[in-house]
Amino acid sequence: MSAFFLAFLSTALVIASGRDALFVARLSQALHRAPGLHVAIVLAAVVLGALPVWLAGSVATHLDGAAGRLFVALALFVAGAELLVLRSSPTPAEPTHSTIATALVLAVRLVSGASGFLLLALAARGTAPAAFTAAGGLLGALAVLPMAALAGEDWERLPLRIVRPGVGLALLMAGMVIGWIAVF
Repeated sequence: MSAFFLAFLSTALVIASGRDALFVARLSQALHRAPGLHVAIVLAAVVLGALPVWLAGSVATHLDGAAGRLFVALALFVAGAELLVLRSSPTPAEPTHSTIATALVLAVRLVSGASGFLLLALAARGTAPAAFTAAGGLLGALAVLPMAALAGEDWERLPLRIVRPGVGLALLMAGMVIGWIAVF
């Protein structure tokens, strides 16, 4: 599977089953489906596509062999733990109507969440150009988050609470296997 499709599918799955899509759905409901939210989603998706891949590229040059594999294992482990441990935040009581502030909050949530760590792991040891991984992450976010914004309260009715532990366990297991291989 190419780096683009791997990044696209895995990022879309992690965002859909994680806290970020639920946050966007609740924010859309609180903002009464304001069009500025979609602009904020696009800006945050661009940051998600660029920042973890750039960081992985700058760190990966210093990590060779087992250290690089341990870096990937740690990133996958953190992504899986985030999906398993952290719960979603409640609906914002007084959400801001500023598009830039919303984009900043959403970008920080995406980059510091499971999707950011997943892209960090995919880009750190990937053999394909980083632009493919970045584009996959960007389009994965753009495939899920606007749907969550349009769905609003209906997004909470999806059975994602069943999918989330499975995705989290898969990421944890992948991190543990890669870490085991790196150490032994």
